[in-house]
Amino acid sequence: MDTFTIGTLTVEIPDLDHDAMMLREFGNKVGPIGRIERRVVAALCAHLAIGGWKPCEVNDGDERTPVEDTKGAMELIFNLDDAWLTFAKGKSRHWVRFVMGNSGWDVINDWSFSHGDADGFSKAMDAFDSEQFA
Repeated sequence: MDTFTIGTLTVEIPDLDHDAMMLREFGNKVGPIGRIERRVVAALCAHLAIGGWKPCEVNDGDERTPVEDTKGAMELIFNLDDAWLTFAKGKSRHWVRFVMGNSGWDVINDWSFSHGDADGFSKAMDAFDSEQFA
């Protein structure tokens, strides 16, 4: 597991079983863009966790799969070209869409918000700067 700190945020990038399988079965290593994407997704999960947001579901466009933590979410996300990760805090739910394979730092494509931002999700997303993790 790789760990890095930016400011007061400590981020753990989990070793993914999917990446190990791709290396073992096909000889495919995670490239530079994939490494940046993994840093950004792990950092976003750590950033949102500070505000009480936890990953709870990955949507691949056809199926929704419950997840319990960042590693579980990342195992599914990085087996796809794009995915929606739902975060929960109490009764509030919001999603973040990830699109893989571009520049890496731009893996965050979109996110949901609520009018007035009563639960603070949009504020937390606006405060996250993915370029600092590239």
